[in-house]
Amino acid sequence: MQVGLTKILLSLSLSMFAFINCTDKVVTPTGIELTLVESIPIAIKELTGIDFNNDKTKLWIVGENEPKIYLTDLRGTIEKKYDVSQNDMEEITSIGDTLLAVVVEITREILFLNLKDNSENVYQTGLEGELNHGLEGITYLPTEENLFLSKEKNPKLILK
Repeated sequence: MQVGLTKILLSLSLSMFAFINCTDKVVTPTGIELTLVESIPIAIKELTGIDFNNDKTKLWIVGENEPKIYLTDLRGTIEKKYDVSQNDMEEITSIGDTLLAVVVEITREILFLNLKDNSENVYQTGLEGELNHGLEGITYLPTEENLFLSKEKNPKLILK
């Protein structure tokens, strides 16, 4: 469980780090110091979520205001786009080689995209709350075969 929580916190920290402008070092709220090694411009508007693919050779990226999921190389060059039914996607995680899971903040849903046939399945979490206080993070822990979700506020939650 600690490994999953650490990955969530690191994922959230890295997401926050992506929005910080041109500083060389940042200390996270938990005291972890992050150092900017390189800044790579990419052509995706309002990047909100990023994860490695299963073999760590590519990146899965979502943007907040576009109903698309992107597969890029490690330099951010877009190799493939997947059109999906949801907007306001906040974070993405890969589940093996053929399945992606994405959290949708406003609706508090999880969008599953099957890469074999581009089919979607939307899971209703049943979480309620104010409009912009929804799900923010998702990660998959393969050793436990579990998804972990984070909700930013009112109330703050980490869900398994």
